[in-house]
Amino acid sequence: MSAWHDPDCTVVDAFLEKSQFRPGSRPTYRWFLRSFENVARRHPAVDRQMLDVWLKEMEKCWRMPTLLNQVCIVDRFLDHLVEIGLIADNPVAVLRHRYNVKQSKPIWRALSSPNPDEALAALRRPAPFGSALGDFMREHVALMRSRGYQYETQAHWLLRFDRFLQANPELAQASLETMLARWATAKPTRNHAAECQKLGRILTKARYRLDPSIPPKRFNARPEREVAREHRRPHIFSPADIRRLLDVARSYPSLSGTD
Repeated sequence: MSAWHDPDCTVVDAFLEKSQFRPGSRPTYRWFLRSFENVARRHPAVDRQMLDVWLKEMEKCWRMPTLLNQVCIVDRFLDHLVEIGLIADNPVAVLRHRYNVKQSKPIWRALSSPNPDEALAALRRPAPFGSALGDFMREHVALMRSRGYQYETQAHWLLRFDRFLQANPELAQASLETMLARWATAKPTRNHAAECQKLGRILTKARYRLDPSIPPKRFNARPEREVAREHRRPHIFSPADIRRLLDVARSYPSLSGTD
């Protein structure tokens, strides 16, 4: 992290001018960013500790729900500071990456909580393809997409399986068949059973491409057939149905003339 260095105090106004905010919003945004700047000047780096101090000072002036609705401007400001080289990293972005969180607001909410470390730990999400089979599955998805397949649904199946494996590290040294069997018992629904069968075919075929000595296993197609049979068909409204719907809608008094 870098120390704050803006001897001419121009960076806040330059950011507001560049962002072209509405004139009515600028005084509030300027006040927020000046308060942030004042705290940053007193710290050796723009880091998490500096954010903690700023939030505590802001809590004296603003209710926390209101404050959390305004911190988006600080996020944008921090990104701007990185762009112009004033700081090396956006500390909120660093925390998002560390805990694998997509949005910034949960990070701010955790930082403002009574126990920030515990709240941040609760936000942690498994890294995509971070399990024992992660590299194998990631490379398979990349291979299929390089062949022209979108491979979105299959990638979601693989990611769900990957998160399950990360949550059950005792399976790291188990065989693929054992992993799939445990995954199949994770949920009792027919849809999950059908997804497990499809996932098993994908992974055993992918393994066979790498090691032809292990032939693909034959999977039971019954769960998939049951899901397909029970899938709800769309209801097609007839002209008479549409007329009845419109007649019922017209029977209600219009609210356009009410106060």
